[in-house]
Amino acid sequence: MLTGQTVNYKTIPPEFELERIKAVNPGNGIFTGIREDRQGYLWLTGTAGIHVFDGQYQLSYQTGNKAFPIQGGSGDNIFGDITTDPQGRFWLMNGNTILLFDPIKRSLADSFVTGDRLPVFFRFGHQTGHPLFYVQSTLNEHQATLYRKEKNVKPVAIFQSPFNRDKGFYYDNSNLHHWMLRGDEILRLSLDGKSIKRFASPVPALLNMFTNKETVFFVGSRQNAIYWWNPVSDQIELYSTIPAFAAGKMQSFYVENDLIYIASNMYLFILDKKNGTVQDLSPQFTKLVQVEAPGHLSETMLKIYRQSGQGLLLQTVANLYRLKKKMPGIDFFRHPVFTNLPEQQTKPISYRAITESADHHIYASYYTGISVRKPGEAAFAPLPTERYRKGDMVSTYSLQYWNQHLLWNNVLINITTGQSRYMFDTLFSGHCTQYLRGDSCWLYKWSSQSLYCYDLQNNRLRTYPLQIPMDENKQEGRNGDMNDMEDDANENQLWVSSHDFGLALITKEGKLLKRFLYTELGTSDSYITDLERVGDQLWFGCTDGLGRLDIPTGRSVIFRNPGIQNNIMENRAVFSIVPDEKGNFYLGSSSGLLYFNTSTLSFFNLMEGHPLSRIEFNRASSLKTSDGRYYMGSTNGLYSFQPGDLQFISASEPVKLVKLVGIANYNNRQNEYNYQSIGLDSLQSLQLSPFERNLQFSFSVPEYNHAVYYSYRVKGFNDNWSEYKPENSISLSGLVPGNYLLEVKVSTALNDTNAFLYSLPIHMRQSWFKKPWVIALIVLGILGLIIWFIRNQFNQRLQRQKELAQLRTKISSDLHDDVGTILSGLAMQSQMLAYAATGDQKQSLNEISEMSREAMEHMRDTVWAMDSRKDKYENLIDRMRAFAERNLALKNFTHEFIVTEVDTKKFIDPEKRQAIYLIFKEAITNIVKHSKGNHVLIGLYMDKAGLHLTVKDNGDAHAQINSDGLGISNMTMRAEKIGGKLYIRREEGYEVQLDIPA
Repeated sequence: MLTGQTVNYKTIPPEFELERIKAVNPGNGIFTGIREDRQGYLWLTGTAGIHVFDGQYQLSYQTGNKAFPIQGGSGDNIFGDITTDPQGRFWLMNGNTILLFDPIKRSLADSFVTGDRLPVFFRFGHQTGHPLFYVQSTLNEHQATLYRKEKNVKPVAIFQSPFNRDKGFYYDNSNLHHWMLRGDEILRLSLDGKSIKRFASPVPALLNMFTNKETVFFVGSRQNAIYWWNPVSDQIELYSTIPAFAAGKMQSFYVENDLIYIASNMYLFILDKKNGTVQDLSPQFTKLVQVEAPGHLSETMLKIYRQSGQGLLLQTVANLYRLKKKMPGIDFFRHPVFTNLPEQQTKPISYRAITESADHHIYASYYTGISVRKPGEAAFAPLPTERYRKGDMVSTYSLQYWNQHLLWNNVLINITTGQSRYMFDTLFSGHCTQYLRGDSCWLYKWSSQSLYCYDLQNNRLRTYPLQIPMDENKQEGRNGDMNDMEDDANENQLWVSSHDFGLALITKEGKLLKRFLYTELGTSDSYITDLERVGDQLWFGCTDGLGRLDIPTGRSVIFRNPGIQNNIMENRAVFSIVPDEKGNFYLGSSSGLLYFNTSTLSFFNLMEGHPLSRIEFNRASSLKTSDGRYYMGSTNGLYSFQPGDLQFISASEPVKLVKLVGIANYNNRQNEYNYQSIGLDSLQSLQLSPFERNLQFSFSVPEYNHAVYYSYRVKGFNDNWSEYKPENSISLSGLVPGNYLLEVKVSTALNDTNAFLYSLPIHMRQSWFKKPWVIALIVLGILGLIIWFIRNQFNQRLQRQKELAQLRTKISSDLHDDVGTILSGLAMQSQMLAYAATGDQKQSLNEISEMSREAMEHMRDTVWAMDSRKDKYENLIDRMRAFAERNLALKNFTHEFIVTEVDTKKFIDPEKRQAIYLIFKEAITNIVKHSKGNHVLIGLYMDKAGLHLTVKDNGDAHAQINSDGLGISNMTMRAEKIGGKLYIRREEGYEVQLDIPA
């Protein structure tokens, strides 16, 4: 540190600038203090609570706040100055109570009351390994008392000092000493308060004091100089004078490494004592406040605070500002380019290829033109390119330099004479991709089928068919665009890239050797832009980012560096690749200039707000010139830079510890929210009641240079990861009792690179009436009731079936005995009377006899159907056999009756038994009456599908056999009634088939 001296400061342009941290506000109050905890969070005390800031969000802890409470203290939310103890905890003032607050657990650890009277002047400090010291004073007594507070012991007064309120009083401690300002006197006390040394003030009145670990600095009321305690001489000496234009404008100051920072509500000066320079940031500070915090120009500057690993913070009573290295303006990088386009002043100019001549002229092309910048000149001037364009094409793509010539699309231009010729075609080609190797130039005209090779030395052209199959989404007969050409290691083949056919390897005669579409490359589409081969690795730009193809194996890897556009995560497409001297790449992307380290395979981005951080760069529009400058063309402007002009930061920093800061769950039964916010760092699992089905988790990560993004899933509820989003709150609803695992990924790069994984088991208890043992008892009880009911119903049904069977048997017996006897007698008597009768009487009696016998036959069928003793398949089969034998024999038919896989002892439903028999009976009757055959095959068999009955004769295939009356319709109706299907065929005789499903 330099000795005190009078310094004549020279004003220089500011190298720093301020930014307002918009997410920070005092919450309807004012700020009073600031500190950083050991996890990297910023804590700000104020009159509306204790506020914590993680770089993205501010959270306020308040007395009476259900979600984020402070329990203890005086009951209000006015918190004063704040300091830190050796364990990293905070001591802070709340009314006449001093609180010990644990920022890790986010809860109070201790508190004590300073006295009955509320102090109107309060300062306290803390030294490592020593107790708390604080000063209490009251205006009416004009007395300041220094207290020492040991743990579990009442505060003890160790020093008292009168002071004059008009002259001021200030206290702080540093370097194992207490320091007090009493107007025109400086007191230094030992820690126990017993040893005192007085220093005379170098000025009539001292106004302020700043301490660090090494020494103490003082400022007088005129604020025209800074003084310090020299530990070597043990004297108060001049440290530095303050320039006249900065004097009297100090509300806070900060000294570090010979730099002096002076700040107030509208002023900010940075004095470099070593180099004798001063930077005046006041105009910029005032403008920033007017734009972003209108109405705050008059607010008091509280403190200049050094944040660990970040920079200086300026805290006012209502805002927080960060001091950072000033970014250059857009004009520092953007070149003035004059063109021959009349719309230059009103429409964006999209720049294409850039090249450098042997005499270091820089040429930049754009639609329909070329502009050139000569050495020593700042601006680009247009070339008269109208003379080189013949035809309707106006678009351009490629531009290269060869031996005092420009190769512009298909035009060869002599720079010296201005003469030109077309390398192919007789008209201007428009978009044309070039690859120059020695004196040979390969060219491809977009949307053509030809690859050209032009011998520049001998003016000879060779034409080859480009043999690349079309993508299925493109129009037949065209290959569309070609973004770049790059040779292989042997220089006898070409890698080509396109939107239409992806990435391909061709011979220099246009023959396709290999082709890679998005399915092989692992990209979202086949749009491949710029190419850069390094040995056996082929790097390529694509929609998803930067790709690398391992040429020997054909395997590719895609490196993504996504960003947020309109609250939507999008990959940055890479349009141009420019290697630097280290073998790393500058990348022109769809959203800003990027840097890629090829060794660590990691991206680096420009700081948010940098003029090149959001520009959309263009394809085939990049160049590293002979002086080491990089040129990059965009869709609206031409830019250049030297490597030292840019400061990149890693796109993906390892995320610090993710902190769960709040849980809110809604209880459906109690109709209220329950909150947890204290001690969540030690939470091992979350236990929920069955009524807490809607939850919200709040997370925090201390990160001040990058945006932070969250992705989550709940295993057991939804195993799919959500997209990365900047929201730090996660809401879950509709959980049902069970075990879950909440997993949260936190990333600064919108991907899993360096992401931090947080997990929390969640167990939701089941309602008592839904617990397994309760459900088992209920189920067993219900099953018992069901079994009892079914058994009772079965017994009742069985009893009814027995009674019904007995009734059926009785009815069939009665019918057989009574009605059968009557019908039999009637038939016999009518037949006997017919013998003695003559004429019409005889015929009538014969008819009566016949009808009686038919009625008797029908009655027997009915009796058989009703008889419960006949409810087996064997009874049905016996009945069918008897009917077939009796009726077929009358007409001299032979027959076969085959029964297969039928359990004859098995029960058959009586309705089904009767229907089968009547269908069978009708089929046999039809054959007896109408068939011209002499043999009948009867089959009855059963399989898994059901029961099958077949009745088939060997009659004439062409003969028609019709049943009498409604026979066929009755058979069909009976089959449908029992759920079967009836088939009648006349292909090889007459066949009736009945299928009854199982």
